[in-house]
Amino acid sequence: MAQLPTGSPRLGPLAICLVAGLAIGLGTGAAVFSSGDDKGSGSTKADTHAIELPATLAGFRDIEEVTATRTKQPKSLQQQRDHQQQLRTDTVAAYRKAFGGAAAAYRGYSNDSLDKMPYVIAVRAEAPGLTIGPVVDPAYFELATPDREVKAFGDVQCEIFWSPPALKGETPNPDDAITQNCRRSGSGTTVFVGGGGFDGAANQQLMVALTNAAWTTVSGH
Repeated sequence: MAQLPTGSPRLGPLAICLVAGLAIGLGTGAAVFSSGDDKGSGSTKADTHAIELPATLAGFRDIEEVTATRTKQPKSLQQQRDHQQQLRTDTVAAYRKAFGGAAAAYRGYSNDSLDKMPYVIAVRAEAPGLTIGPVVDPAYFELATPDREVKAFGDVQCEIFWSPPALKGETPNPDDAITQNCRRSGSGTTVFVGGGGFDGAANQQLMVALTNAAWTTVSGH
């Protein structure tokens, strides 16, 4: 949930109420990826060519494989496998429906220490740019920049959450940026990447690199 600077002495009671309402409205699902209705756009036939996401991508490995190296408890391993299978089934179904029947794929990844666990969702269709709303008015809340915004890194767009946000007159600290999700779309392919543990500028670049690697792998470009 968005954490706006409600504790700042420069925010009046009305601003505090509006900040709280905005935070509740945004929630954790404020970023919505949509390509239109269930029937797709126009009469274009959906690309149903199957997608296979690799077990290793941009330095991350399949989360089931990493979990197997970290614990030898059969129950824990089976729970992770069952969990990932359910995520795969439900996510693929949801994205295929949203993109008019186009092929879709999901895979959970992790680094070796399990403190960064991104996911990749790929679809054989293009999607509009990443947009979040309502768009924060930083001047009203006496902030240097919105606490939540979309930034572009080449062909990749990412949703950034600043914690704490920089107040008016301050320069945002790159290490206060939390990269929540990214997407890249083009050449008939869209990939969505997200997950926890991507705090700061260096980790931001890791998610951008993973997004580019996933898009290149699926699109073949």
